[in-house]
Amino acid sequence: MPWTRHFRRPTLRLLPIYAALSGLTTVALLAYILYATIPGLNAPIDATCESESRDLVREYRLKGKMSLVGMLDEAAAASGGRSVYLMADRQGEPIAGNLKQWPDGRPPEEGAIAFDREGDPNRPVLARVRLLEGGVALLVGREVSEARRTKDLITSAIWRGAVLALVLTLLGGAVLSRGVMMRIRSVNRTVRDMLLREGPHGAAQAPGDDLDDLSRGAGELIDTTSRLAASLRSVSDNIAHDLRTPLTRLKNHLELLRSRVPDDLAEPVEQGLAEADALLSTFNALLRIAQIESGTARVSFNEVDLASLVRDVTDLYEPLAEEKGQRLETLALEDARAWGNRDLLFQMLANIVDNAVKYAPTGGRIRVMMRRRGDATDIVVEDDGPGIPKEARALVFQRFFRLDESRSTPGSGLGLSLVAAVARLHGIIVTLEDNEPGLRVVLALPAKQTAQNELTETI
Repeated sequence: MPWTRHFRRPTLRLLPIYAALSGLTTVALLAYILYATIPGLNAPIDATCESESRDLVREYRLKGKMSLVGMLDEAAAASGGRSVYLMADRQGEPIAGNLKQWPDGRPPEEGAIAFDREGDPNRPVLARVRLLEGGVALLVGREVSEARRTKDLITSAIWRGAVLALVLTLLGGAVLSRGVMMRIRSVNRTVRDMLLREGPHGAAQAPGDDLDDLSRGAGELIDTTSRLAASLRSVSDNIAHDLRTPLTRLKNHLELLRSRVPDDLAEPVEQGLAEADALLSTFNALLRIAQIESGTARVSFNEVDLASLVRDVTDLYEPLAEEKGQRLETLALEDARAWGNRDLLFQMLANIVDNAVKYAPTGGRIRVMMRRRGDATDIVVEDDGPGIPKEARALVFQRFFRLDESRSTPGSGLGLSLVAAVARLHGIIVTLEDNEPGLRVVLALPAKQTAQNELTETI
């Protein structure tokens, strides 16, 4: 692999971004830790200074200035030089304590202050200032060199942690990306092998990274699969079209033969006629599905009265249901409208009702009803037959698929395939549900205006 291609790998382009994001996240986290920790280091010292200054103020108010001077000398001596005390006038001129001058040379102001003792940065001080009666200012403080060293240690640890996190991110990202890219290259090899078996595909393209190759290969594979599927459909449609004519002639010959053969040969001829009718029905269904999938029927879309459609279908199947002792119930909404081809919608609903009548038991009940769904309408067909197992519901719309228990009944396995083709043409969502017992088929039709807009965009 050329070194230029090596640097075109997407992982090498993305790895610095991931590393930077990880490093920034780590630094932000550690900075927050520092921000939250440092005040905690100084808080006990500030509280001690505040408490001691209150005691000294109380002493000053009870016993006067000389008593406070004595207490400051004692406290300074007892602290071993770690504590800072200073009593001064309002201009900052020292009166007593272990500081030679007021910090920063500015007039005293009440509150918390921080400064370097005697200008030495290695001796930081945190102090409290109180302004007393009689023009006196009192400063009580502690050296916080230990807290500053702790802060420096934490800061140093933060930077070392950030650098370590960056290095670990780079190493971890490189290891993980290597595994991912090995899998991607494996998929690329598989896709290339599949494409090579189908022959050359397209013109040579400029080399890209592994993801470019995967995207390009996946696109070519999808195109190849689409072409093969279209070719397969075309072959089956052509076969159906080419065989329909000789089958029709065969049926005509059998009908002519039936009127001329002796009675003992009439039954085989009748069987041959039945088989020819079944084959013609299958081929006609295949051609009908191909015609629907071509989309040419969209140009004949019009407003369809769904209530009239439902009644016409149920009127057609009501005699057949009565022969089986079944109850065929209808609930239609008079003002329901849809946009589509009425003949195709009729055939779709008729196929569903036909299945319901076919598989519902003698004395069973079949319901065809309509219900509102916002501006749209659902058509629901329910029966109390054996239903369809959940694991087979995604398969029953495929051509020639039949459940094992249905293979003994007449049919070609194309009825629901035609339903699926009509549904796709009209943007209808077909859902199969349990009716407990039996099957519920829900046809969710789009709103009329939505269907019209989609048709306009398609054209």
